Amino acid sequence: MKLYPQPQNRHLLVSEPVDSDESQALVVLPEEYLPVKEHETVDILSVSANCSQFDKYDIGKRIVIPGNMLISFTYQGTKHYLVQENYVLALIET
Repeated sequence: MKLYPQPQNRHLLVSEPVDSDESQALVVLPEEYLPVKEHETVDILSVSANCSQFDKYDIGKRIVIPGNMLISFTYQGTKHYLVQENYVLALIET
């Protein structure tokens, strides 16, 4: 069983961004450099209890968010991602 941090304050715990359009860089960049995409596609892993637009039934759904609104943090050696619910631009039906 995989344990996730429980999001709070209207945040969604989401997956690592899904690479939808990988392209080769024309310039060699340092490995640490992570360019911010205009939009990112992520899957919902957990929902804060006080979210008004999302609930537990949305877990597993794919959403589109602005790339610069994705918050990342490391907890016990694992990288996690959060986004506030009001930054969700679209829900992708699969």
